[in-house]
Amino acid sequence: MSAWVRMVFVSGMIAAIGACAPASPPPPLDPSVSATDLQGAQLNGKANCLDQGAGVVAGLGLDLANVRSVNGVEQVVGHGDNKAVRGLDLWFRFRDREGAVVVNLDTQCRPFSYYTRGGLTVAAPTAS
Repeated sequence: MSAWVRMVFVSGMIAAIGACAPASPPPPLDPSVSATDLQGAQLNGKANCLDQGAGVVAGLGLDLANVRSVNGVEQVVGHGDNKAVRGLDLWFRFRDREGAVVVNLDTQCRPFSYYTRGGLTVAAPTAS
């Protein structure tokens, strides 16, 4: 496959993925929210940055007491010896509703976007 064909294919895949996953800027974080508010939630994978992820979920008006599980997935770019961690995706699933909220964080645990999956809807955050 020529370099041009690969570039067109990759560009098309990025556009398709972007169309499927519209991300929004996160709401302002509530400093009083922490991972301790996730009582009884199952934590899976790379579940660091929980305080910041929980702050985003709470800022969206979702009850942290209803979080069933949090799955952490590293955002990795490249492969083999050339791969690097770009950040972390925290998938929050709930006991009282279908779907998930995915919070995207950088390598310093700063949230930069979120999106929903599985039919979950949330109200747009309001600026404080």
